[in-house]
Amino acid sequence: SFGDGVESFKIRDSIIGKPMNFGNRVFTTSGQLYKRAHRFADLTYSGVFNDESNVNKLNEFNLGLANFKPLEDLYGPIERLHARRTDILTLQEDKISYVLQGKDLLTDAGGGGALTSVPTVLGQQIARDEEFGISKNPESYTKYGYRAYFSDKARGVILRLSNDGLEPISRYGMEDYFKDNLAASTTVIGSYDSYKKEYNVTLNHDTISFKEGAQAWVSRKSYLQET
Repeated sequence: SFGDGVESFKIRDSIIGKPMNFGNRVFTTSGQLYKRAHRFADLTYSGVFNDESNVNKLNEFNLGLANFKPLEDLYGPIERLHARRTDILTLQEDKISYVLQGKDLLTDAGGGGALTSVPTVLGQQIARDEEFGISKNPESYTKYGYRAYFSDKARGVILRLSNDGLEPISRYGMEDYFKDNLAASTTVIGSYDSYKKEYNVTLNHDTISFKEGAQAWVSRKSYLQET
């Protein structure tokens, strides 16, 4: 090129070379200021992975696809995600919801993969009616089978989410204890003992266990049994 001119419109000035297409010329700068966007309540996704067609694009995040699913930021940041068969369990600070997702892959004649449309990849957000969330303690979440357990520190409850619905299991014999101690705890760590079928939650240095099958059976340091 010479100044604002172009010497040739063919690659390497070849007769059979591919031509270059010139787009719109820029005459001025944009008046819009660019700044960082904090997407604390959005979901995004990478490219697809398909071992049959040897397509692996898990490290590609193409912003040109507008691959963001904005959720209701009124309920606070997303603290925990758990992928299920047809949706994503999304635990925000003050809300529990499901985001529908699909795994369809469009392929061309050469076997190359392409992402489907945005509504197919991440669909509608379906929020539960209960006014519970996971607060700011994603470390309290654990899952075993079709049941998930976590705490809501802001409301002083321990929750169990299963196919039967959402239930605050801390109300069985330990309601006052968690209302008094959850808010004052700096750590809320949850785990599940598959041998004893118990959900264990540790508040600072105090561990409480919830046993499946017994509606009001809990144990603490003194292993007190409630009936």
